[in-house]
Amino acid sequence: MTKQEEIAGFIKSSVLVATAYGYDFAASGLPDERTYANQPTVEEFAVSILTMAEFRALQLGTWLGTTDGRVITAAVEAALPPIYRPQIEFLVNGLQYAAKLQQREGQKKAGGVAAVILVVAVIWALSEGNA
Repeated sequence: MTKQEEIAGFIKSSVLVATAYGYDFAASGLPDERTYANQPTVEEFAVSILTMAEFRALQLGTWLGTTDGRVITAAVEAALPPIYRPQIEFLVNGLQYAAKLQQREGQKKAGGVAAVILVVAVIWALSEGNA
């Protein structure tokens, strides 16, 4: 399964769209002005999906980089009908931002591991020099 198919599957199988807008489009039809009254910001949405195990498993953001925005866009467009253009843009922006947050987390962890390895290497080198 390609990364694009994994992302599209995640969107289709989760309550991602409803979570993004506080509204169930599938059950309620087309969105109207009430739909957007409770809409979170892209940042709030990204932080909320970052807590989802299913999102974390996608690994859109690793310490080495993030998934290409074109792949994310194509996946969201495959998961939602074109009539939901505002939602598509919102989800793409939210997923990309969440991937960046996930990448930062990975870089912090990698930096911590590198620091520990460096300290151990220095201690080992010093102990070898004293032996």
